[in-house]
Amino acid sequence: MMSTSARLDRAYWTATLLFVGMFFPVIAFAQDATPCPQVIDLAERYYEQNRMEEVIAIVADCLSDEATDQATAVRGYRLLALAYLRSDQLPEAKLAVIELLGRDPSYTTDPVEDLPAYTALVNNIKVQLALQGVQAQPAEDTTATPVNQPVDNAQPANPDDAGAVDGYRPQDRILLGQEPRSEKGVSLRARFGWSSYGGERGNSGNGFFDEFADNGGVNAAAEIGFVLTDVFTVGFQYALGHYDNMLAPKGSPPEFPTIVLGDSSPWLHYLGLFGRGYAPTGGIVRPYAQVGYLATFGLLNNKVSVGSGPRFGIGVDFAVDDNVGLFAEVDAQIVLPGTASDLVDRDFGYDLFAGSGVGLRYRISQ
Repeated sequence: MMSTSARLDRAYWTATLLFVGMFFPVIAFAQDATPCPQVIDLAERYYEQNRMEEVIAIVADCLSDEATDQATAVRGYRLLALAYLRSDQLPEAKLAVIELLGRDPSYTTDPVEDLPAYTALVNNIKVQLALQGVQAQPAEDTTATPVNQPVDNAQPANPDDAGAVDGYRPQDRILLGQEPRSEKGVSLRARFGWSSYGGERGNSGNGFFDEFADNGGVNAAAEIGFVLTDVFTVGFQYALGHYDNMLAPKGSPPEFPTIVLGDSSPWLHYLGLFGRGYAPTGGIVRPYAQVGYLATFGLLNNKVSVGSGPRFGIGVDFAVDDNVGLFAEVDAQIVLPGTASDLVDRDFGYDLFAGSGVGLRYRISQ
């Protein structure tokens, strides 16, 4: 049987793995930062989707590296200025244009591709900086790549109108309903992995990792999440795990009630709510932490046994594109009361289930 000291040891190692896992993705991300040109490529896609907050976050972080080459800096500051304009942040847009002209004083806008308000802003700042007389075209390798503007269905107002932003007056925006795209949406995830039973009927005495393997089995989960912001998701989760040792004939009654194997199932089902918070890295790799409360359902001696408890986990999400991603995570589930999963409760009043897995995420954007 699993002793008190063994259960404390198991809880300690589970907490240690969760703690180490929480910081490892951050370290890995810092050591393997995405090159700035690729970050700007991603930001241009975000810009076309009206995801201005994300554009600003990842481009500003990318441009903070003083080693960024001139061509990349010109692309980045141009995109940053455009995003600030569309977010009604004119002072910040001016600063981005000043930085751009500091990198390339001969920079000129494209009257076809660029917003009228952006062109006017660049020209006005050139006058203020006494740079208007510089007419030489920038070198070919510093020419900013055109960015497709978010689709608008009306003609822009005069960019010189008071309060005009990206060519539209505030009153025109209200009439046209042209607000930035909502970050809200639906996220679907599926996970497969390994989960281990930590109750009194499990094997013990061979160390945490041996116990994790000996007392575990396959685990799968599916969820539907509601993306409230770019960094926070809530939703519903269903999972199931297979634990042969949860039914092991340890000890003797009354301390260890008899479990009839033919009338019991080694599968445990989980159903409940969760919340997940992502680190605001603005990059392709995003660590996250999650917490939830799930009910458990098992079959013991031909009766449905019900329990419940909190679930804690951490992981890292790798974005493949705007909507698809891969993830890896570890978690721990506490099941109350201790008899809910195995009919035995000798020590702490709960059973602990530790798990790990990898999966696929798909986001349905609004």
